[in-house]
Amino acid sequence: MPLAEWFKRAGVGVHWRAATSQSDRGGKRVTESAFPPNFGARYNKASLGITLTHLFDGEPAQEAGLSADDCIVAVNGLRLSGDKWESLLRQHQPGDVLYVHAFRRDELMEFEVKLGPPLENVCVLIGEDGDDARHLRDKWLGA
Repeated sequence: MPLAEWFKRAGVGVHWRAATSQSDRGGKRVTESAFPPNFGARYNKASLGITLTHLFDGEPAQEAGLSADDCIVAVNGLRLSGDKWESLLRQHQPGDVLYVHAFRRDELMEFEVKLGPPLENVCVLIGEDGDDARHLRDKWLGA
């Protein structure tokens, strides 16, 4: 859908950026330039590390063979704490390889995950400057 074109008709600009963390739902501009590389999965904290909840098609975690419900317990030979996952990702660059140990049911498995560039998958809507844009927004919002 041509969202940017449609919003422009209402005096609103569309800006895409990478997520700063798993909890980032957009709605604000971020001037921070250090976005974590793309692992390609959502997760929940677990007692042993993190449990993958969603893997994105064609992204690094899925390409490496990981699956939903896998519980990652170690990365690069070190035990993983769920609280440290996002900071661990920030220590790496796109193209780096993570050696991931995960339990799939009762079987311990090892995966090589090559991190990808940050995905621009978070949308921020911005009110454009100028009287014409303001008039369009007011008309659209019924102000």
